[in-house]
Amino acid sequence: MKKIMILFLFCTRMIFAQTSVQDLMKAGKEASDKSNNKEALVFFKKALEIEPNHIEALLRKGECEAALNNPDEALKNFNACLRLDSTHNKALYNIGVIYTDHLNKHEDALVFFNKNLKFTPEGADRYFPYYGLGKAYLGLQKFKESVENYNKCIDANPKSSSAYSNRGMGKSGLRQCN
Repeated sequence: MKKIMILFLFCTRMIFAQTSVQDLMKAGKEASDKSNNKEALVFFKKALEIEPNHIEALLRKGECEAALNNPDEALKNFNACLRLDSTHNKALYNIGVIYTDHLNKHEDALVFFNKNLKFTPEGADRYFPYYGLGKAYLGLQKFKESVENYNKCIDANPKSSSAYSNRGMGKSGLRQCN
C-alpha cells in the first residue's frame, strides 16, 4: 500500500508539473505577444525550473533576452535548444540574428543562417534564412551576395517592405563599388 501511495504522489506531481508548465508557457506567450518581455521572461524561467529541457521555453526565453538587449543570455538559451535539437531552425535563425544585430559578427551569423537554410525543407517558407543571409552579407559589405539573398527573400515573401529596403541598400552599395 505504501508503494502505491508513493507512486500516486509521484504521478500526481508529474501531472501538476505538466499542467503548470503549460500554464506558464501560455502566460509567457501572451505576455511576449504584447511585447511585455520582462513579464514573459518570468514565466519562461519558472517553466524551465520545472522542466529544464523544455525546448520552447528555452527558445522563448532567448527571444525575450534578445528583445531586452541581453545577447549573451539569449545565446545561452538558443545554444541550449541546439544541444537538445541540433537542427532547431528557430534557434539557428535567432543565433544568426544575435550575431548580426547585437554583436556585429556577420561571418559567424552566416554560418547559422546557412544552417538554418539547410534545415528548412524545400517548399517551406525560406524567407527568414534568406533575410538573415542578406543582412549578414550587407553587414560585410558583400553587396552582390546581399542583393541575391534579398531577391530570394522577396520571392518567398513579396510583401516584405524591409527586404525591399535592405535590397535597395545592397544595390546602392554595388553602385558605389563600381
